[in-house]
Amino acid sequence: MKKAKVIVGMSGGVDSSVSAYLLKKRGFDVVGVFIETWHPEGFPCSEKEERRDAMRVSAHLDIPLYTVDAVKQYKKYVADEMIHEYKSGRTPNPDILCNKFVKFETLFQIAKKLGADFVATGHYARINIKNGEAVLSEPKDLEKDQTYFLWAVPNEKLEQIIFPLENLKKGEARTIARSIGIPVADKKDSQGICFLGQLDLKKYLKLSIKEQKGKVLNENGEIIGKHDGVWFYTEGERHGFSVKNKNTKNEPLYVLKKDVKKNILIVGPEKSLSREYRIKLSDTSLNLEVYENDRNRTQNNTKEINCEARFRYRQSKQKVTLSKKGNSPAGEWFVSVKSSSPLAFGQSVVFYKGKDVIGGGILGQ
Repeated sequence: MKKAKVIVGMSGGVDSSVSAYLLKKRGFDVVGVFIETWHPEGFPCSEKEERRDAMRVSAHLDIPLYTVDAVKQYKKYVADEMIHEYKSGRTPNPDILCNKFVKFETLFQIAKKLGADFVATGHYARINIKNGEAVLSEPKDLEKDQTYFLWAVPNEKLEQIIFPLENLKKGEARTIARSIGIPVADKKDSQGICFLGQLDLKKYLKLSIKEQKGKVLNENGEIIGKHDGVWFYTEGERHGFSVKNKNTKNEPLYVLKKDVKKNILIVGPEKSLSREYRIKLSDTSLNLEVYENDRNRTQNNTKEINCEARFRYRQSKQKVTLSKKGNSPAGEWFVSVKSSSPLAFGQSVVFYKGKDVIGGGILGQ
């Protein structure tokens, strides 16, 4: 009987290496793929070392490894898009862009070319079947949960995705790697931006966005300091701008709001971070048919769905209300929440029913 073939994204790290091992142990015909991406000049780049590690692991596991060039895709859909969003005063998540437009897109292209049945990565997530449909869901170890970064992967692709680490707890992947002698068993976990690693974000942004001094105002509209340009700051940030006179209590000040057109930052104390929001969503992808029906409609024909959401990676889920007026598929969705931390236009929000992801969207237009 012919083995099912699976394409595994190999980064040269512990998680992807153990994923490949577990799949081979389960009887799959495993093919590794290392993805080459764009890197900015003048910044540290470990891609050669990562590829070398992926080759060492593949040789150890006795599986083939292909190297795929995704430089143009990464530059266009992640690096350039990130600059565009920051120039517009929004705060994007490059890892979400990367997963949607580069990583999984590339893996599925190779899978089609090689006649593979599935693709797999070392993400901590799982695929559940709900009412006959594949849905993204949280893994066993909620501390390692990476569903926030995966919400934008198209729903129709989920049934062809395998997450081999779905049932592992923190540290178990490394224990397995050591037990079978994987060459990268003691390698540190990767951190930072997808494929780019640790990056001085403001330094990187300043390659494309010029500094432009602006005013820092308090909540009363009084000028209390200056900054280098609103594009380099995110709501909730408390560093990088100078303040001459804080307040009588000398409390730390946080960015509460950005006026991009006027290049103004409005700052205030920590207590001002908590407030109620109702924000329009863009690029919305929701799989509500699996969970909801028209019982959620109010008298004014507004569909309301009570669920939970994350606005940042590793943030505790918060109770929110999703609302949409009318029946049109192109209708506008809004999210309402009382948040203890400021929400930034451009960042992703991911919606949950229990452990299942029902979709996500981008805050603001």
